[in-house]
Amino acid sequence: MFNANEEVNKICEFVKDYYKKNNLTGAVVGISGGKDSAVVAALLVKALGPENVVGVALPCHSNDEDLNDAIMLSEYYGFKLIKIDLTSTYDSFLNEIKNITGSTNYDNANINLKPRLRMSSLYYVASMLSTGEKRFIVAGTSNKSELFVGYFTKGGDSTHDFEVISDFTVSEVIKIGEVLKVPEKVLYKAPSDGLSGKTDEDKLGVTYQAIEDYIYGKELDSETKEKIKRLHDNNQHKFNMPAYRRWLMYSSEEEFLAHYNPNKYERLSMSTDILIFSVSDKERNNYRKNNEKVMSILLVKRDNYPYKDRWCLPGGFLDPKKETLLDSAKRVLKNETNLEDIYLEQLYTFDCLNRDPRMRVLSTTFMALIDKNELLSMINEKASWFNIESIDNNDNLVTITLSNGIDNLKFSVRKTLISKTTNNYEYHKEKSILAFDHESVIVCGMDRIRNKIRDTDIIFNLLPKYFTLGEVQRIYETILNKKLLDPAFRRIIKDKVIKTDIIKSDGGHRPSIMYKYKEDIK
Repeated sequence: MFNANEEVNKICEFVKDYYKKNNLTGAVVGISGGKDSAVVAALLVKALGPENVVGVALPCHSNDEDLNDAIMLSEYYGFKLIKIDLTSTYDSFLNEIKNITGSTNYDNANINLKPRLRMSSLYYVASMLSTGEKRFIVAGTSNKSELFVGYFTKGGDSTHDFEVISDFTVSEVIKIGEVLKVPEKVLYKAPSDGLSGKTDEDKLGVTYQAIEDYIYGKELDSETKEKIKRLHDNNQHKFNMPAYRRWLMYSSEEEFLAHYNPNKYERLSMSTDILIFSVSDKERNNYRKNNEKVMSILLVKRDNYPYKDRWCLPGGFLDPKKETLLDSAKRVLKNETNLEDIYLEQLYTFDCLNRDPRMRVLSTTFMALIDKNELLSMINEKASWFNIESIDNNDNLVTITLSNGIDNLKFSVRKTLISKTTNNYEYHKEKSILAFDHESVIVCGMDRIRNKIRDTDIIFNLLPKYFTLGEVQRIYETILNKKLLDPAFRRIIKDKVIKTDIIKSDGGHRPSIMYKYKEDIK
């Protein structure tokens, strides 16, 4: 849910912090008489004070009503307004063009000339005001919707020093304007560039609401989607500056690296997520019966968007300048759960294109095995152990039920065999219950641990230093989800453990010999 009050406060903190860090004084804003420049001016007045905001009205064959609205806004918010009429400058320039070419019938060039003249004027004013210790910079006034479809002029309204509404769609800008009490006459005025005599939506051929729906992945008819996609794709030249690079002309590795441009390729982010397994005793009603074992997974409840209030695996972003993947996993484990110094191994890299709604994020997952009864420190309050109550596999549709005694989570993951020779699978969740693709991570991890306990000694990470053979067998059975024959199990385990002189006496059971792992990993 969009919270305009919260965003206003965050924007103001952002502006204050930026100005403080960079020793800045004030802001110059082009005031068109429309809602975008009005909202930007109101935000800057709130953040910097009206004495540090200078509006500039730049009429150029413009509607008088827009100038009147600009004057009204400056009086309403108390900031100074400078008027620079560019009409004669614009006409003089076109007269020069006519002397050269014999014509001025260049509609697109003429329309774009106006914002370019305005840009030069704004920077002139900012420079003019920057005297002594005062430093003024130019604020941008474009919103997310028009930026997405490239509805701006290169070297014109796209040129500025900082932005405060560029991450908000038109409807979100209006909600921010309502919080700031922007006069309704301006806030709800039909968006127009003030240049062509047409509204923005007339020129674009689509509504701003449709653009917002497209950005946020909502349903649209195919014709509208294609229009918006075409606008976005055809304006890529406005978003990225192409530059020739001397790829084959370097004489040394050092020279190549000195000229290397990392922005040539699309970047992505890396995260590490951790699947933590534990096997522990179930509560029992009959003390004469052996403890049943239950497998548990540690989940964390998210306290922020995306997926706010959903359960997920502990995870976080990799710091590419300071961390290896394992370093990142250890840091995340400590920060998210308060756990450290436990067994970790890399599980798999999950790379679905839409696994994170924010951007392209690859997750390298790690698997951790612990005996939670042996923990010396408490887990964080937002973390909780979930017991695996049931696992059903019906023709490679795996359904798992988790419970922590309060929340019950049930999800299904489809396994698709992609390599018969290596028994390799792809995992696709049927419905989103956990955050991101963590349902798939859990099923993948379950497959991995079942395969590894057959061929490795990984299971001993789930056990205390001393244990009975019965305890080990029940852990095997819990993980494999099936009963094992005692003689067969003893043959499997005999070369992995060492008998001790310790005897365990447990209530109604006969005494049992305690064993320890032969490598004594504890």
